[in-house]
Amino acid sequence: MNIRHKKIKAGVIGSPINHSLSPCIHNFWLKKYGINCFYEAIEVKENELEKFFKNLSKEGFAGVNVTVPYKQKVSEYLDKLSERAIKIGAVNTVIVKKDGSLFGDNTDSYGFIENLKDQQPILK
Repeated sequence: MNIRHKKIKAGVIGSPINHSLSPCIHNFWLKKYGINCFYEAIEVKENELEKFFKNLSKEGFAGVNVTVPYKQKVSEYLDKLSERAIKIGAVNTVIVKKDGSLFGDNTDSYGFIENLKDQQPILK
């Protein structure tokens, strides 16, 4: 199979996770824009976190989002953190790099600020 045609795997982890609307939302947009990716909700218990992140690359994931209750906990399983994640003290996005290393970032603050700017133009 040509790597360009290989389906990208991504998801959101948490516990509980069945309430998450992320798969529905992300899969809608992925399909709409013809992106060959599948986004799933993954229930991960706290005692399974280390194993989950050790196997993330081997399982073929491009990355995962992180939700409650793990945003502060997951950094200990990652190879590198963005300055934002360090300053905030939490990770909501994990990217699997080409070498298999795991990079943690936090996009919550960016999304929050950009939404404020959009909704309150005086803040621009």
